[in-house]
Amino acid sequence: MTSISLASTKTNPMEPWQAIVVGVDFSDSSIAALREAARLAHWRKCQLHVAHVISVEKDYHHHSKSTTAISLLRDKVGEKLKSICLDEIEYFGKVEFHILVGHPFRELCQLGEDIEPNLLVLGSRGTTTKTHRTGMIASKCVRKAPVPVLLVRKGHENPYREVLVALDFSDTSLKGIEIAAEIAFENQSRLHLIHVYEPLLKSTDYAFFNLVACTEITDLERQKFKQKLQDCQSQIQSEYKDLGISTHLIETGHIADELSSFILENQIGLAVLGTRGRSGLRSLLMGTTAEQLIRDCPCSVLAVKPDDFKYQL
Repeated sequence: MTSISLASTKTNPMEPWQAIVVGVDFSDSSIAALREAARLAHWRKCQLHVAHVISVEKDYHHHSKSTTAISLLRDKVGEKLKSICLDEIEYFGKVEFHILVGHPFRELCQLGEDIEPNLLVLGSRGTTTKTHRTGMIASKCVRKAPVPVLLVRKGHENPYREVLVALDFSDTSLKGIEIAAEIAFENQSRLHLIHVYEPLLKSTDYAFFNLVACTEITDLERQKFKQKLQDCQSQIQSEYKDLGISTHLIETGHIADELSSFILENQIGLAVLGTRGRSGLRSLLMGTTAEQLIRDCPCSVLAVKPDDFKYQL
């Protein structure tokens, strides 16, 4: 049986990152994101960039009054960000502040291209989000920003006690294992490797015909997926000998629903998901299933991008 090869095995798993960018819109979840970004920056020994975007129309600079007001607002926002950092975080490295003007998604993506950070951290809910669901800008950054995106929930546990990584065994999800393992190791968490088997055909779609034989997982498929999960576990365990790891094969059900249920039942603090995977996870993070999971996920979410991912407006 073919074994799984992780994307890149590092001799030093704690290799420092270059930078982390955190977007702060002064919502409760963005303050939680600031704390988590500072904690990660301290752990990874990298620079922390704190950004706020003043949302305006494209032609604001054509009006002198608007330009003057924004100039004054930039100063006040800068003072507020520095004050929040002093009150909310313990970070002894260099902090750089960015007060940007324009569309929040575009400005954050452009900042990501300019700085090339290892991670973009955002609150899962914006100032205008009135429900438990993820905000529009955060969701858009998950799908289209050029870097991995961590969405932090208000009141999330810190450090994470349980970390989940969803696998479809694509290169991107294997890359997600590396990041999830590092985070779990640093947090002294338990790492859960989970694969949800979703059949190509749904028996409920054709109730007049018995499709059980076509929709249930076979013994051969079950053994194949279990072996892949075990191979991933063995490779991680060889690098992180003291890390607690569990493997889970869920044989039936809708991917987003099953992952959400597992997260709730096992009190998962962070879910790591590879975007643009193959089979199930392709729809998971690029289509309607993605919207459901990212929108309703009951924990913080880290979306890992493929190496060839390009910035998309």
